Amino acid sequence: MTNEDGSFIAGAVLGGLFGYSTAVNKIKGWDEFAKKYNERLNHLAYLKIIIPIGFFDKIKNGREIYREGVSSYLFGLPNASIPMVLRCLEIGLKYKHKEVGGNGKPKNLHEFINWSESYLGSKKELAHGFRILRNLIHEEKIVKEQDIPECIRHISEILNILFPFESVSLSNNCTFCGNPYKAIVEKERYWLGNIIQILCNKCQRVNNMQLIP
Repeated sequence: MTNEDGSFIAGAVLGGLFGYSTAVNKIKGWDEFAKKYNERLNHLAYLKIIIPIGFFDKIKNGREIYREGVSSYLFGLPNASIPMVLRCLEIGLKYKHKEVGGNGKPKNLHEFINWSESYLGSKKELAHGFRILRNLIHEEKIVKEQDIPECIRHISEILNILFPFESVSLSNNCTFCGNPYKAIVEKERYWLGNIIQILCNKCQRVNNMQLIP
């Protein structure tokens, strides 16, 4: 074997090892991303945050904006999450203020929050949520990731009071036989990250549906 042959083989081996190492690192990176995503989703699921489907029904693009806010948190982008979920709150408050003919003409989110606090009443849990939201509006430093779930929880709670609902109709195709199915889910079970088990009427097998907006 010539020196050139040896160099070619060594180069090929090193190139293969480099490619393998890169692939392994990519897989490890993806595994870490997936792990963090699931940890955040489990955190939201633990809080049992009711998805504000009533808000989605009333507000055009409401679901998309809310979904983007939640997804930003799940993907590890807390400072992108806050503006989107706060936008949901502002849009919802503006709609409700107009709908009920609220007093005054609030000009910004802070003023809308002040109005909604008197409109919704002085429940202890809501009052705590309003304090958190006021702090987030006036906060200029980087938002901590652990603050986001509480923000999503309080905003969702306010939206669910403003736009109440009793149940949700879910539909999909069976994973096993492809037959379409529907199910009615009560509000108390319609929380972020919850896994709903639905029996297919045709093949009698159970489908798992995880609730994401």
